[in-house]
Amino acid sequence: MIKESLLAFTLMGGANYADFKTTQDAINRGAIEINPVYRKIPMAPVKIAATVIETGVFIHLYKRKSKKAAWIWVGSVVLVNVGIAIHNSRVAR
Repeated sequence: MIKESLLAFTLMGGANYADFKTTQDAINRGAIEINPVYRKIPMAPVKIAATVIETGVFIHLYKRKSKKAAWIWVGSVVLVNVGIAIHNSRVAR
C-alpha cells in the first residue's frame, strides 16, 4: 500500500507540477490566468493541497478494495493536468 500510494502521489504531483510550471511560463510570456481561484490564492499552495487531497482520494479508494477505481482516479487526474499543461505550453507563443 505504501509503494502504491507513493507512486500515485508522484504521478499526480508531477502532473500538477506540469500544470503549475506551464501556467507560470505562459504568464511570463504574456498570457493571463483566467481561473478565478488563482487570481485570489497563489497557485503553488493550491496545487500542493490538490495533490495531497487527490492522494487521499486514491488511498480511500484503494483501501476499500477498489484498486481499479483508485488507479482510474490517478489516470484521470494525470490526464486532465497533462492536457492543461499541453494547452498552457501553446498559449502566448
